[in-house]
Amino acid sequence: LAAGGGRSNAGKRFLEASVPRVHVEAVDPYNRSEAENLAAEKVVEEADGADVVTSMSVLNVVQERSSRTEHLSFLRRAVRPGGLVIIKVWAGLWPQRGTGEPAVDEARGSFQA
Repeated sequence: LAAGGGRSNAGKRFLEASVPRVHVEAVDPYNRSEAENLAAEKVVEEADGADVVTSMSVLNVVQERSSRTEHLSFLRRAVRPGGLVIIKVWAGLWPQRGTGEPAVDEARGSFQA
């Protein structure tokens, strides 16, 4: 399950074409329709969870602490017992890189931490 998988299915298509017996679902409340998200969640629920759940560069663009916490809770609920959760965050630009200090650009409506 790619949590925060964005709009594109390129990664899904690549993995499914490259790795035998791999099936990838993606959810993203900001970039996919409610119907797409519900369908992906249903597949994961019917499988009793995902073997692997990924969150790639999601937490660093979510400004609200409560939303980051909810994302982490979602990852935990989505993975089956004994499964693997992989989280990657972007370290940021210099000079804040790696400090956890946010970079906010209100004019562009962007947040990076």
